Amino acid sequence: MAWQPQAEPSKISKNQPQEPVYQLLKVKNTILIAELADTNEARTLGLSRRQSLISNEGMLFIFPASDYHSFWMKEMNFPLDIIWFDHNRQVVDLATDVAPEGLQPKNSYRPRMPARYALEVNAGWVASHELELGDNFIFCDDPNCGYLPPLVELVPDIKLPIAPDVPLATDEATTILKPESPAPATVKFTVSFTSQAPFGNWADPREQDGCEEASILMAARWVKNQGLNLEEALTEILALSKYQEEKFGYYQDTNAVDTAQLLKDYYQVANVKVATDVSIEAIKKKLAEGSLVITPMNGQILRNPNYTAPGPERHMILIIGYDDSTQEFITNDSGTRRGAGFRYDYDNFFESIRDYPSGADLPFTGREGKAMIVVGR
Repeated sequence: MAWQPQAEPSKISKNQPQEPVYQLLKVKNTILIAELADTNEARTLGLSRRQSLISNEGMLFIFPASDYHSFWMKEMNFPLDIIWFDHNRQVVDLATDVAPEGLQPKNSYRPRMPARYALEVNAGWVASHELELGDNFIFCDDPNCGYLPPLVELVPDIKLPIAPDVPLATDEATTILKPESPAPATVKFTVSFTSQAPFGNWADPREQDGCEEASILMAARWVKNQGLNLEEALTEILALSKYQEEKFGYYQDTNAVDTAQLLKDYYQVANVKVATDVSIEAIKKKLAEGSLVITPMNGQILRNPNYTAPGPERHMILIIGYDDSTQEFITNDSGTRRGAGFRYDYDNFFESIRDYPSGADLPFTGREGKAMIVVGR
């Protein structure tokens, strides 16, 4: 499949790059090797005229900006799956089992949402790896990729142009390309704040248990570039509590998965993902990539001086940034009226992250782990 350029084909060179560049990717939980198509010439040619791909090989199209980048199957010799990713590298659309169409293709394949990347793999790859909207990929010079087997085991049938000082086989992640610049030392997003009790009515149990509602409300308004006043906040928190009580039979607590689903269903925010591979660096990485992060917490470990002692055992906090110079996360903590931009030490905050059961103050099982909700625009 080839990218369908806006310019006339005759105005774009169709010479295949002489020295293709490859990069290891981790797509969901699978490592594959991708040839990079990051120039107009490479994107226009794509995989046209190729005879095949091996099972763990693909082509990653990297565009200068997010857009509705369309593809066609001109001069293709085998069927493909195509996966579009946004600027956060999360799946925004899929086209599967796309058939070749020869020299005069009639069909064009366009994502439903703007995309910054597109990955082409063998037909059937999406189904066999159970890839879904919201799944993501990372470049494997990222430590979150984990252990990588030697390249010769991953791709025994492919010849890679390797930089002179980069070994072909190694027990550590091999970097062929470093497409990312270092993460910024400080990130802070402008996000409207509300306490979960906007007018201080902590006696109302709906507001007392409204941390999840307040967190996703702030995130949703940020996604939609909307402000928030106290009257609106109270109306939304109470309405969301009523919605949960009618749908689930309770409003008190929702764990990370259920809170993310509320954000999707109630506020129609599509770019929401729950991750359990939580670390200080993983949270910072998502923030540096342009997303907000929401984490379930044991508020008693946080020791916020503004909480009523001993603090909430079940709490949800919206993270809006970080500051390496002070080693702190920057949050909108709805558990206090002084929570706008409240800062927590990295280590103390991370220690406090703990998911909890959905329900009306259900007991902990002892199996609760760490989780984070990643919210992108």
